[in-house]
Amino acid sequence: IVDDFLLEERGGLWYKKGESKPFNGKGRRSYPGGNKLMEIPYRNGKKHGTQVIWGVDGGVIRKVEWSEGKAGR
Repeated sequence: IVDDFLLEERGGLWYKKGESKPFNGKGRRSYPGGNKLMEIPYRNGKKHGTQVIWGVDGGVIRKVEWSEGKAGR
């Protein structure tokens, strides 16, 4: 899991800054207090899997399903 701010989009794919291979793994953002804000999985540089967004209190606000970089409905 890497800090989401260390990822960047290039040509429609996501990379860890300074790297040449598309990112595989999870990106995470946190609230200033350290609680999770958002977590999203990537596969071959594309968002793929379940993105989870949490509220400040730690409760799940929203889930988004991604498949090969496209959000489901």
